[in-house]
Amino acid sequence: MVIFNRYIAKRMVLLTFVEGIIIFMTMYLSIALRFHFNIKDIYSFDPFFIKLTFFAVVCLASFYYFELYEPGYYNFGRQTPLKLVHALIAGACLLFVAYYFFPILRIGRGVLGIEIIIMPLSIMLWRMFYTRWVMDGLSRERVIILGTASLAQKLGTEIALHKNLGLEVVGFLDDEECDKIRSEENVSKTDG
Repeated sequence: MVIFNRYIAKRMVLLTFVEGIIIFMTMYLSIALRFHFNIKDIYSFDPFFIKLTFFAVVCLASFYYFELYEPGYYNFGRQTPLKLVHALIAGACLLFVAYYFFPILRIGRGVLGIEIIIMPLSIMLWRMFYTRWVMDGLSRERVIILGTASLAQKLGTEIALHKNLGLEVVGFLDDEECDKIRSEENVSKTDG
């Protein structure tokens, strides 16, 4: 997927989207737990949708800033919980500053305390599931490596060793085939 002339991996979009939904839903669950599932009290927690959305956006931004959406951290490894805690602390600091300037967005009444427990656990469970999903090959992108030299072979070996990248080498194209593709590409650029 290309946005503003920059490649964005589909995996990152999926991970961000699902984690946004998880954050949103765990906040909703935290509010429901705090108010003992009393619908009237839950929806009187105004502005309900804006508070949940703002909280989710701040958390996702802090996850992005702490590189939890980099390919090396897609999977659940030893560093992931530590980076997640750091991102949550930074997100909490951002939230506290935002709550000072915009008190209407403040999430209080014990909801944040419940959320601090539920949300990281949910994110870690999702990351473990996602890692298993990618490692089992359910979400692989097929790639063709241009070239057959030693560097291309080394790249193919590295991709095969690191299954957590979600890539599968389909094959290699030798230099003659690469030159043919490049010349066809140049012709199509001048024709269009």
